[in-house]
Amino acid sequence: MANIDIVSISGNNFIDLGTDGIKALIATNTDTEEVKLDLCIGPTARAGGSATTDCIFVLKEVIILTGSSFTWNDNGIIFSPFNTRRGKILRKHNGSTFAQLTGQTFLVRAANAGETFDLIIRRS
Repeated sequence: MANIDIVSISGNNFIDLGTDGIKALIATNTDTEEVKLDLCIGPTARAGGSATTDCIFVLKEVIILTGSSFTWNDNGIIFSPFNTRRGKILRKHNGSTFAQLTGQTFLVRAANAGETFDLIIRRS
């Protein structure tokens, strides 16, 4: 059975979505102008702030027009490294080899401080 989480995004401070069972996202523009969505993988410590240090952008400034929504069905490409039988496996190249990352989460925000949108998260 799928779980549905809903969160209202307002401003450019990151919100921690966690990593558990995310299958798809629907972002709906609730603003009076177009909004831009950012989704990244980053340290849990980035939640609540706007700094992007050590963040890896998955989606950057995706434009959602007024009265529109954006749907992203990952098909297991990005979300699955966090949800494997062997544990959470996510690696980043450090200049010479790939090293496992720990303490990472999915972070979402509006790209600009005055923007708002609703996010619907389908989880397994």
